[in-house]
This record gives sequence, structure tokens and C-alpha cells, in this order.
Amino acid sequence: MGTWDEGMLDNDSSLDGLGDITHGLIEDIQTLGTTEPGASSTGRLGAAIGILLQLSPFDFSADSGQSESIVEALKAHEQGIGSHLPAAAQKILARVVAGEGQKLAERTAALPATLTSALHTGAASGPFGLREPSLFETESGAAYVEEVAQRCVQLVADDFEDEDNWSDLCREASGMGALATLLVLEPCAVSPEKVLEWRTSAAKGLAQLEAEQDDELDFQRPYYANVDLVFAALLQRYE
Repeated sequence: MGTWDEGMLDNDSSLDGLGDITHGLIEDIQTLGTTEPGASSTGRLGAAIGILLQLSPFDFSADSGQSESIVEALKAHEQGIGSHLPAAAQKILARVVAGEGQKLAERTAALPATLTSALHTGAASGPFGLREPSLFETESGAAYVEEVAQRCVQLVADDFEDEDNWSDLCREASGMGALATLLVLEPCAVSPEKVLEWRTSAAKGLAQLEAEQDDELDFQRPYYANVDLVFAALLQRYE
């Protein structure tokens, strides 16, 4: 795995982690497209589309190979969307069906400048799309967001179970992509104790590099500083 800058998402591993999350969303959308429309299934479908709009403009493009299945799933739930989702959600999903998904997903969500830079060094805007609250208003939609959040938590936890990863998160921890996703998922609850545990482990990893006088310290110090900024933002959000 390679790195190309000091931001937490400026490496192949973290983007693989983001890909794991988006692939899971696509699989859920395709599966939901084969289920009977109803309050639960249609609410989950709307929420899955909503999260994907936040994470992956590419999946709505014609080149992705996924856009057709997304539209097919929405068409299969046309009756459920009209019956069970808020009017604002219906309008957003109608635009996706009309081929505007990529355009919608390319609208950038605002993040503090320090956090934007922590994710992508020198970036002028954050990597996430606008959240459409109406897509998460249903009980089943909100529950689905929590499920995706727990997938993210598990990916991060799996990486931090291996102490060897702590001192090379930029190459070994695809869960950093999932960690960044937790900044924008809502509604969801993440254990602040768990976030603090990960933060402490990352600090130990940098301390090991310092003790070894690692050849990459000039890169690793700012990288770990950016990771710590993300942990701080998550603690502020979930405490």
C-alpha cells in the first residue's frame, strides 16, 4: 500500500476502507431492490442511498457500473417511496432516478478547515457530500445508519486489535477510511471510550516510531497529528 501525502485519507489503505463501506451500501441497495416495498425496507433503501450520496459520487456515474442497479432498486420501491418517505426524500430520490445522482453527490458538505486539511492535505473542501436529512427520518432509515456506523466501528477495531498496525496506520489500517466516515454519519452513537482507546493506541504507535528514530518521522509526525485531530473531533461529537 502507498501513501502520497500526510492527510488521514491520503493513502491507498484508507481509500480501501472507504471502498469497503460503499461496496456494502451498494450490496444492500441491490438486495433491498428485490424486497417487497414497505415502511421498513423502503426506509432502509432511502437511508442507504442517502449515505452513498455522502460518500461516493462515482457510484452514481455511468462509468461505475452501479448506477443502473441503484435506479432499478428505486423504481422497484416506487410505491413504497410515495407511501412511506417524506416529500423531501421523494424529491431527492426522484432526481436520482432521473440520472442526477452524481450531481447530487458532488455537492460538498462543509467541514472545519482544520479537519478538511487533516483528511486531505491542502484540500480546499471536504471529501464528503451533503447529507439529506429527509432520507434518514424514518425509524428504519435511522436504524440503518446505526448499522453502517457499527460496520465502521468494527473495521477500525479490527485494525487496532493488531499492535503492529499502531506504528504504521497509513499503510496497514484500512479502517482509517471507516473512521473518517464516522465524522458524517447521523444519527448514530459511537462509544467515546472506544474512540479514546483507539486514540491512545495511535499515540503509542507514534511513540514507538519516535523511540526507534524511524526514517519516516518527518512524514509520520504530521500524519499522526492529523489522525489525532480526527479522533478529537469524534470525541467532541460523541461525548
